[in-house]
Amino acid sequence: MITSREEKMREVQEEIEQVEQKKKRKKFIKKLIKIITILIIIILILYLYIENISTHSIKVREQRIVDRNIPENFDSYKIVYFSDLYYDGKDKKDLDNLVKIINERKPDLILYSGDIIKGNISNKDKEYLISKLKELNAISGKYALTDNDDIKNMLLQSEFGTLDDSSELIYYGDGSPINLVGINSKEKNKEILNNTISGGFKIFILKDPDNAKKVRKKASIMLAGKSLNGEICLVPDYLCLYNVDGAKKYYRSFHNVSGVPLYISSGIGTNKFNFRFNSRPSIYFFRLSSGN
Repeated sequence: MITSREEKMREVQEEIEQVEQKKKRKKFIKKLIKIITILIIIILILYLYIENISTHSIKVREQRIVDRNIPENFDSYKIVYFSDLYYDGKDKKDLDNLVKIINERKPDLILYSGDIIKGNISNKDKEYLISKLKELNAISGKYALTDNDDIKNMLLQSEFGTLDDSSELIYYGDGSPINLVGINSKEKNKEILNNTISGGFKIFILKDPDNAKKVRKKASIMLAGKSLNGEICLVPDYLCLYNVDGAKKYYRSFHNVSGVPLYISSGIGTNKFNFRFNSRPSIYFFRLSSGN
């Protein structure tokens, strides 16, 4: 009888333990399903962010430039600056959207620097790219900084004037001009600076933003691209995983270089990777003001 009673107690205890184990397994499975669901949602949100916003959605960075050297006839003058198109022939919608965004702002001057194609693209895609760049409109014209003959040829077909270690006076209405200065070669820094007129408002466009400190003395503002603002960053403008030669020190969207502002475009396309993170494609939209 005792043995039988003990056996029954054991059986009851085992049943209780089995029930408890089943409950624990169910709880664990529910938790696991919740965790997996949350991870899937996070991954989906990240994918949608990277695909639709971080890589393809163009941000317009508006900036008012106030400088006493800006002639009064250039008050409210509008400048669009963009860089590093890296067109691969695939993202035609991005290119169409870029042209629309720029033309909607009715700029007086359009400036560009950096590579315009990525890899090898067909002649048909090149013709499409040229036709879209040709659609860009600006009262004072379009200018690009480049030292590559193939890119220069495409830009000339797109009705861009090219800057290659050279300068250009821009006139607008009655009054003094502003000066564009393009710097490609570090070896020609002294020559370019010596040939740059003193006084007046001068926009320097740099191939390498890291060259900014050497040429800042005669510049009113400096513009550069190349860095894509880090391309993949844990925090926008900071903790970036990819910095290219020539843009290792200065790669963020804005730097004050010994009192001279340096604006760095994040570009439009992608370079090392086929996506961006916390470094959205962008253009700069400047409005000039003499401050008087």
